[in-house]
Amino acid sequence: MREELLMFWLSLEGHIAKIKLDILEANFGSLAEAHSAISKGKYGQIKGIGEKQLEKLRFLSNMSEIEDKYANMVEKGIKYTHYFNKDYPDKLRNICSAPIGLFYKGNLPKNEEKIISVVGSRDATEKGLYYAGKLSEELSNYGVSVVSGMALGIDSSAHKGALKGEKGKTYAILGCGVDICYPANNIELYLSIIEKGGIISEFPIGTAPVRANFPQRNRIISGLSDGVFVVEAREKSGSLITADMGLEQGKNIYALPGRSEEPLSRGTNKLIQYGAKLVSDVNDILEDFDFPILNAKQECLQNLTLESNEKIVYSTLCLIPKHISEILSETGLDEGELFTILLRLEFKGYVRRTSFEYFVALPSYI
Repeated sequence: MREELLMFWLSLEGHIAKIKLDILEANFGSLAEAHSAISKGKYGQIKGIGEKQLEKLRFLSNMSEIEDKYANMVEKGIKYTHYFNKDYPDKLRNICSAPIGLFYKGNLPKNEEKIISVVGSRDATEKGLYYAGKLSEELSNYGVSVVSGMALGIDSSAHKGALKGEKGKTYAILGCGVDICYPANNIELYLSIIEKGGIISEFPIGTAPVRANFPQRNRIISGLSDGVFVVEAREKSGSLITADMGLEQGKNIYALPGRSEEPLSRGTNKLIQYGAKLVSDVNDILEDFDFPILNAKQECLQNLTLESNEKIVYSTLCLIPKHISEILSETGLDEGELFTILLRLEFKGYVRRTSFEYFVALPSYI
């Protein structure tokens, strides 16, 4: 428990990354020795840690008060983990500025979860809101979790879409304490996310949502994910900062294209120009990840309540949209008969038409 409380002490400062723990241990020998020296004011200048941070750590160093704050947190139903705990997400542990600890309500993402962060403008267009919700729901249907920041606009639409999905979860990363719902009118969304995912922050409970906290939390949004999908963004925006952080962390970057005259498409178009993957539908994201779909589909084909020709058609389809000409070639069916079968499969929920004459299999077998 002593180590837990010492890590909790560092987290109370709100701006301590793992690298600063390394600096403290290099200067004092251990975290326990660092706490002892700082609590007594026995420290000078420490390269890599500012004077104000050290002063705040000293102010927070009373062990009795640390224990009280920890107990108060637990009483409020808020959980805490730190860098060395097993439940700390590996994806986040591997970034260079990993937060020393996380406060959360609900759950943390598991290491095996596929996660996409979906971000964008607060003053989103109807088009942006539609695609953020639609694609997040589809990602969730495929078992992909969605991470965002619970802000108005794209973030909220992404969370709501993911909550509608069948298999994925959604996680909100806040720029304030997890005991604060920000913005306040998102309270229903906040409560829903706790039930099907988690509310997460590196800031201790009671931390107000001040402007300076949001760029800092963006590295966690990208850090927890396998890829960053920017739906709408101006040429200079927090969403592009998140994408830049994701790029530095080695994540896949995705962007929704738009007309050049639309201000909220200029940022996403620029990302595409610089190498981000253009997203026209969910398959543009899904195809970059290893889903155990084909084997599962083959095993389950025997149990599907489909007619023989329906099974033949369904077996040729996958997550990647396939043109009708390819399906004709692979099945050997007559074109009129094939269209009739595809319509029946679509009606039964096994197939979806993604665009004119392109079809994908829906993962009802997972």
